[in-house]
Amino acid sequence: MMNLQTKVLIDMKDKAYGVKIAANLQRMGIYAIVSNKEINQFETEMMFEKYRIIISDIAERYVECCVQTIIITNDSNMIDMLLFHDSILYISKSLSVESICSLIKFTTDCGGYKVRAERAATRFLRDIGIQVNLKGYKYLRTGIVCTALQPEIMENSTYEIYDVVAKKYGVQSGSVERAMRNSIEMAYERCPELIAKKFIYPIGKPSNTELIMLAADTIRTWVF
Repeated sequence: MMNLQTKVLIDMKDKAYGVKIAANLQRMGIYAIVSNKEINQFETEMMFEKYRIIISDIAERYVECCVQTIIITNDSNMIDMLLFHDSILYISKSLSVESICSLIKFTTDCGGYKVRAERAATRFLRDIGIQVNLKGYKYLRTGIVCTALQPEIMENSTYEIYDVVAKKYGVQSGSVERAMRNSIEMAYERCPELIAKKFIYPIGKPSNTELIMLAADTIRTWVF
């Protein structure tokens, strides 16, 4: 089976332009595909390249199975929407094909840990029953990823993570703390066994800090 954690999707509405992008990426050593025939083959073959990229003008079909989406566009309305999504990278179509491909290569080479950490955090939160429609879900995911990538963030003060998350979403740190706590409480009330299974020691309802630090430590063993 192919490792979906390394699959990147490029949403490219201009297919001819997408072919140029794919050809340039392949010259850089990144396995990139663009036709429906190649996509089907891509799904069934075992690939060993570090990153595998789909370029498609029907991207919605592949979003769920890809760890990151790259959208190349100059549409200002779409740009405003994209800037608030961690898993989506916006690249201006005004750049040359060579520059776009260099940026994609840099992103995949340097951003792989962050992308995999985001996917692992999502899996962890869903495993313990955190509802995805709650604000606390995205706050917890961001906090877990930040702590997994920068463990020192929790060394000086456990409240620092609230400030980091609050700054990202433009809210007060107190709102972040409450939303996280509320999400954990709701999950614990519905099914405490799901949370208990994640801890190696007996625990009741975990605090925000306990959950974030456990998740971050778990993710470091999965990802790094």
